[in-house]
Amino acid sequence: MHSTCAVHARPRPLSGDWTTAMCTACRLTRLILFSCALVLGLAPRAEADVIYTYTGNPLFPYPFDPSLGNLPAGLTHVSGSFTLAAPLGPNLTLFGTGVITPLSFSFTDGLHTVTSGALQTFVGTDASGNIIRWEFGFLTTCLPIDGASCSTIEIDTVNGNGVFDDVEATNAVGRDIYIAQAAPGTWCSSLQPCAPVSAVPEPATALLLGTGLAGLLGVVGRKRLCT
Repeated sequence: MHSTCAVHARPRPLSGDWTTAMCTACRLTRLILFSCALVLGLAPRAEADVIYTYTGNPLFPYPFDPSLGNLPAGLTHVSGSFTLAAPLGPNLTLFGTGVITPLSFSFTDGLHTVTSGALQTFVGTDASGNIIRWEFGFLTTCLPIDGASCSTIEIDTVNGNGVFDDVEATNAVGRDIYIAQAAPGTWCSSLQPCAPVSAVPEPATALLLGTGLAGLLGVVGRKRLCT
């Protein structure tokens, strides 16, 4: 009695050319991933716009003429901000090198808000680029609470030739209706925040970090395949 043995086909070994091609592809993939990671790491980050923020002191009625001291409700203090494409340089002079053209601005006296109609935008800075002198002036429209005769509102913040914040309402012939003033306030910027902020990763930063880690894991996996 003859026994019959099942014959199983042995897998054919991979040809040398196919193995070489696979490992070459692995190495090429690793090289591409490494190059991308290198480019992301070395590429200069685009500079963000710089925002300068002003906080004024409480406004009070003009002290030298009681007839101009009837201030409308809601008039509190001058505050606002302006945006530049780059930080202010050091040692700018108020009416020389310190003439600026903001990308945008927004100022308010608590009642009126102005985002256009700048009369003057001058700054002076110290050796670190911090604002130490300034003159900002803005025109905006009256509100019903300013009175029927009101024609124009001018909001100024000055620490240059004068030293005060000033809000003036005038009628159609240029006569003052009321004047509010205050001692000048303080400046800070997005480079030097006024108050500490929490260090929360930006979405774009978190995405790049996650992509980089995924790329590294992919490189390690492919390396094991080819070695």
